[in-house]
Amino acid sequence: MLKFILVAVVGAALLGTGTFLVLRDNGSPSAPPEETALAPSFPIIEVVTAQVHLLDERGERVREVQSGETLIPPFTLETYAGAAANVYLPDASVARLGENTRISFSAASYEAEQETLAVHTHLTLGRLWSKIMALSTPASAWEVETSHLVAVARGTAFGARVGTDAASEIVGSQERVTVAIRDPETGEHIAGALVIEGEQYLRVADADIPDIRNGRTTVAVVPVPSVVAEDAWVVVNREADRLYDERVASLQESGLSPAQVKQRLFFDIAARIRGVQSGAPSSSEDGAPGTSPEERPAAQAEVVPDSPPL
Repeated sequence: MLKFILVAVVGAALLGTGTFLVLRDNGSPSAPPEETALAPSFPIIEVVTAQVHLLDERGERVREVQSGETLIPPFTLETYAGAAANVYLPDASVARLGENTRISFSAASYEAEQETLAVHTHLTLGRLWSKIMALSTPASAWEVETSHLVAVARGTAFGARVGTDAASEIVGSQERVTVAIRDPETGEHIAGALVIEGEQYLRVADADIPDIRNGRTTVAVVPVPSVVAEDAWVVVNREADRLYDERVASLQESGLSPAQVKQRLFFDIAARIRGVQSGAPSSSEDGAPGTSPEERPAAQAEVVPDSPPL
């Protein structure tokens, strides 16, 4: 059984910055009209702990990424040891990147008018935790691909890990994730769709592929092993999801529609992140200070243009 590894400083930094949607309440329960007009389509990034790099199509580092940048797909990100980052979609769904992670986004957008979310990722190495707002349209999709599997979800939370041991894992947490097994060499799907419900777990390794292909073995979906459930990375992300769900419930109780809830969440997140970027302390409910520009490494190249100011 693989063990998830989380450097202690990462967990401390994640909690210390209040990065996991411990959001402030800005007062009015409805989003101002100008926010609707300025709603962006592409995600923004929060660099929780440095360093995070943008890679080119050859996998070479282009430059360091800074908090508050808008990311226009396709793009590939790489985190260093001890680093972490959150990629927030404009519907307030979030992809949380762990340390030593390399991930490509071939699609990452949200069209508010059609309420359509499109996220397609390929996790080459490392850890990704997905917290997805309920998808409103059949055309919406959140897909996480590795060399061994393709996971598709609609309004759920789950973790994915690709280790240096040539294995892929899915850690279920909320609702349902549908998983197809694929041959790492050909990309061909070689097993029927598996469903992970709630706190269930799936692991597929290179060594399993020949027997799966030939029907000599089946892949087992099992309860999340205790060694995985108790891992700091899983614990921190599940707590982040709990806080997230509390915030969503609070906004729903105030009378906002599902679309307004998504909009309010994202604009609160973006305001917090860009407040950090401008040197102002973040104002998350736990009072944790933000990171000033002086504490962040300088960008190495021209930044991706920001979405409209909030």
